[in-house]
Amino acid sequence: MRKRILALSLAALMVGCNSPATPGAASDGTTPVRPVPSDVGSLTVRADSGPAIVGRHLHVQVSGTDARGAPIDASSTELTSSNPSVAQLLSVVAIPIGTPPTNFYTLSATFDLTSAGSTAIRARLGILTDSIVISVVPPM
Repeated sequence: MRKRILALSLAALMVGCNSPATPGAASDGTTPVRPVPSDVGSLTVRADSGPAIVGRHLHVQVSGTDARGAPIDASSTELTSSNPSVAQLLSVVAIPIGTPPTNFYTLSATFDLTSAGSTAIRARLGILTDSIVISVVPPM
């Protein structure tokens, strides 16, 4: 019985030592490790303040930072509305950060508010994501 327990303990120890140190890491070093968003930075979505009313436009700014807080290029961020019947993407413009020449851009988008209801405005840039939820009300 002691030999069986010792053998099981050694087997568990060997499996534990052979496990990756971080989630997604390969023990043999051949599989690429996918970074988690907090290791590479963040993406931030901000919308206009004020009421979201049917028939108006909603302006959204998307910016990104690396893990140290320095700006990153957000010009290729994908923007979507979870409920396009409430908010439809009209236009997207990349705005340079700082003085030219620059390789860093923030994204400015305009959504058409077409009907009352709620929708999530989602932004994705690689593994970075952020979203906001807006409630659109009918005009008075």
